[in-house]
Amino acid sequence: MKRASAGFSLIEVLVAMTIFAIVSLAVAKLMVDATAIVSENAAASQAIAFAQEVMEHLRTMEFEDMENGSDTYVDDKGRQFDAVWTVAKDSPQDYINSIVVTVSWEEKGETKYYELKNVLTQISN
Repeated sequence: MKRASAGFSLIEVLVAMTIFAIVSLAVAKLMVDATAIVSENAAASQAIAFAQEVMEHLRTMEFEDMENGSDTYVDDKGRQFDAVWTVAKDSPQDYINSIVVTVSWEEKGETKYYELKNVLTQISN
């Protein structure tokens, strides 16, 4: 007489559970890494926005009134961004100002920064 075997043996179930656990851990690690990257990208995007805000403010100023400066910004998550801008007057030539805006912030104990460079010219004397 032959016995019909239905279902899975204990060994098969244990092997399947082990494979599932290994794959689940790998997927969980990927999700944690992806979340960290999204957070870093959000901070970088915010730094870019602050740098552009400073540059737009400088563009609205009178050409001869442009000066070096700094400011601190805080995003909606409470992260602090320090903006520093440098105005090189009449550089590289007369009636042209070279401007560098640097925004820095702390990310996991490391200082990150974004730098925006631009050249503004005086339209009329």
